[in-house]
Amino acid sequence: REGEGALRRAAASSEAVASEGGSKLGVARLADANSREVSKAVVRAIEFNEEDLMLCAGLDKTVRVFRVDGESNEKVTSAFVEDCPVYSARFFRRRSIVCSGRRPFFYRIDLETATAAKFPVSIAHRDVKSLERFALADSTLAFTANDGRVLLCDARSGVWTGRLTLDGDARALAFLDATSLLCASRNAELFEFDLRKLPNACVARAADPGASPPAALAADTRDFVALGTESGALSLYTPRYLKACLNLSTPVDSLAVHPRFLAFASRWTKDALRVLRRDNLHTVYPNWPTSNTPLHYVHALAFSTPRADHSLLAIGNDRGKVLLYKLAHPPDFH
Repeated sequence: REGEGALRRAAASSEAVASEGGSKLGVARLADANSREVSKAVVRAIEFNEEDLMLCAGLDKTVRVFRVDGESNEKVTSAFVEDCPVYSARFFRRRSIVCSGRRPFFYRIDLETATAAKFPVSIAHRDVKSLERFALADSTLAFTANDGRVLLCDARSGVWTGRLTLDGDARALAFLDATSLLCASRNAELFEFDLRKLPNACVARAADPGASPPAALAADTRDFVALGTESGALSLYTPRYLKACLNLSTPVDSLAVHPRFLAFASRWTKDALRVLRRDNLHTVYPNWPTSNTPLHYVHALAFSTPRADHSLLAIGNDRGKVLLYKLAHPPDFH
């Protein structure tokens, strides 16, 4: 297979990531992030922005925004989209949110007015019935579609600007930077696209060694990519190595990447969440979560912007709650 950049691999192995002997995670539970207005159904999307605002959205068709401080967590605004149970949502620039679901359209919500503008899929792709998964970078939206398509749209105007094609349906997306998009196909392959080179935009392609269909994909830079799969394996990519973490046994469908941590979870098993320390990818923190941590079935994860000595981890579950935990940064992180 060809493959450079994010897909380059100097070594490949599969092993369960060791918990024994790992350093302990400093963790404290805070007031639930959405305690001011709990969702009425499963929470499917969470994200923080740099102003300590957190969005949460889900199957109750409502997008809510809170100012999260760990104590009062005041509600800022909310918007109801009556014809779209929300599966994905992201902040767009400072004052907007893009959200979508199993519908052939998406919404852009203005946070100042709490109004929602609807953008239907283009006539050229009118057979597409769902835009439930998307990635966003700068003003470019990339949506998974059927028949191996990824549809591109300008988030500012709602104009559909192009499409990408890959072998097998696209199951997960992540931007590596403003113009490089990583796609994972049902066939357990990763495709890297350079959006400046449309229509021949594929610049790298590689098969994931686990050969399991993907369930989630996350990246914070070109040098760190995490791929959750239906088998429960979590593939970790860097320019220097690849590891398959086998700590969960059901689909890894929620990921959250942080400069110091990686959180991963499965909504198919109760309390199925783990946290890795990123400077030592052989270490899953052994002390948390515990059997008493009230996670229930985890459907969404998000980290806040790092503080000086800690970060916040938000966990959305099937009960409509967004649990909030304060995670201390490892003192010897390097």
